[in-house]
Amino acid sequence: MANSQMFTRGYDRSGDRMLDDSFFSEIIQTTIEAPLDENRWTKIADMMASRYRGHAVFYTFDVPLMDTGQIWFSNGYNKCLDLVDAFLDNQSAHEIAANEYIARSKPFTILTELDVFYATQDDDIPPMPFRDQLHARLGTGARIGAKLNDVGPWVDIGALHIPGKNSEIREQIRSELMFLYPIFGKAIETGRIVANLTGKYGAILSLFDRLTFGVAFVDDSGKILLSNKCFNELARDGDGFKTDGKSRPVSVLGDESILLDICDTAQNDASGGQSLVALLERRSGQRPLIAKASKIRNTDVANDSLVLMLVVDPEAAPASDFSELAALGRLTGAEIEICRLLIQGLDTENIANLRDTTVATTRTQFKVAQAKLGCHSRLDLLRLVLATSTSISSSHTPDGV
Repeated sequence: MANSQMFTRGYDRSGDRMLDDSFFSEIIQTTIEAPLDENRWTKIADMMASRYRGHAVFYTFDVPLMDTGQIWFSNGYNKCLDLVDAFLDNQSAHEIAANEYIARSKPFTILTELDVFYATQDDDIPPMPFRDQLHARLGTGARIGAKLNDVGPWVDIGALHIPGKNSEIREQIRSELMFLYPIFGKAIETGRIVANLTGKYGAILSLFDRLTFGVAFVDDSGKILLSNKCFNELARDGDGFKTDGKSRPVSVLGDESILLDICDTAQNDASGGQSLVALLERRSGQRPLIAKASKIRNTDVANDSLVLMLVVDPEAAPASDFSELAALGRLTGAEIEICRLLIQGLDTENIANLRDTTVATTRTQFKVAQAKLGCHSRLDLLRLVLATSTSISSSHTPDGV
């Protein structure tokens, strides 16, 4: 508001109309929302177009690649979509030269076409079919804009197409753009950061959901802040634990508060080295779930009371499908299949029946596989599988992870 009042006093003394505070309040509010809602840039362009009785555009330009990235423009540009396509394809040499000039300029320096092409009068501006067609369709005659960022290999540009000549652009317009363009520039830069973080955050969450054991982050009240797909499925099944009305994990048999207790103990552990384990009896009678709680100690985490909870289901199928052992190139397909079934808990006779072979053949194939892998027992084989397998399901890894 201080800047707005400063400009208002200046315009009042110079005889120009005073700034409309409601316009600046609305456009700044819209700009604040733009990093999280890219569609706001179209509204901002429309507001600029309405205020200056022309047309507004914002676009990013990668100078090393000579490539235009994002572009937002006021609705008036709809009559020029073919020219916009030509612009995006860099079909105008003078437009490329103008972008290069702006890229070398200081951020937020207000430039007209006279500045860009070192001209003193509009008649001295070199002939540009693209620019002339654009002005003819938009009903404008002058362009004014600026570089909106000061870091990165790209250039963020804001431009106005307004009626009249470049040599006749009012000082009021320049002053208002000097106030607004830095705000627009920070919003575009913030939006780029948000988009990058959102993409990577989404990829991380996808990977988080592909873990084959339950993971949850719990605050100091016992509330689950974030949990992966496996954890949610185990809680929803309710065989060993569930979540209560306060989104806290509770056991379904025995001591209902055992999970909250190990989280609380982990949070209050002064030594920083203690982690707690609980066995969760199950309604189904299957082997208990194994839950472990550990305090998160990281200066990057604002809440130093967070606890990481892991829940493992011993009855779940092994994470490995033996593709890792197959990659060693030592086992045949039959040997890999036998090892996989053994690790899942089937005995030699059941495997033989399942594969329609004799017990002797199955036993021989397993012994050969053990010898190839340097294992002396089924336990050795299990250790090898766990050492070579991943705890992440084998679906496609998201880009960027």
